[in-house]
Formats: sequence, structure tokens, C-alpha cells
Amino acid sequence: MGEFLSLLSYGNALRRSQGSTFRFHWSDDGEVLSWDGNQQLSTSNFRGLAREVLRSATASYSRLMYDWEPAHADLSQIRDRLSMTTPGYSFVSDPTVPITPQIRSGYTI
Repeated sequence: MGEFLSLLSYGNALRRSQGSTFRFHWSDDGEVLSWDGNQQLSTSNFRGLAREVLRSATASYSRLMYDWEPAHADLSQIRDRLSMTTPGYSFVSDPTVPITPQIRSGYTI
């Protein structure tokens, strides 16, 4: 989304300095953006794009992970001791950190 907003800002600056190449206009109800005479994009189609990207990413994740779901971890309970500078220290192996044995064995360094 940040990239989209950056490009929008760049386009606005370019339009102000050189004039717009295309003529964009919104429909009276504010739901459809039209340009180049016959191209249109509705706000519902734009929102659908975000839903489709999320659905596609979720499906790809599931396929790549062979439908494996990791064990739930309450991340709000995990505290990393950033002041610990001992070589080889990892908060995952720290017994005071409330991590389940399954997670600890899967990520032990």
C-alpha cells in the first residue's frame, strides 16, 4: 500500500509540473474512476483486488507449507532479554520464556 501511495504522490507531482496526459474523472456518485475515454475502475473492484491478493497469498502459503499449521504461540508473553550479550544466547532456549516444548524443539539453535 505504501508503494501505491508513493506512486500516487509521484503522479500528482508530475501532473502539476507537466500537465496530465490522461484525463481522469470520477462518476457523480464517486464510485467509478474513468480514464482514457473507455477505461473504468470501480471502488468495489479495487477493494476486490485486495481481497483477491489476500486469498491468493493465503493459498500460496498453504500450498508451500503443505497445509501445515504451526502451533499457537501467545507472542505477548515472550520477552527477549536484549541486555543478554552472552555468545550463543537465544531467548528461544531461555527457560524463563513461556514457549511450549514443541515450539522450543522446532526452533532450538
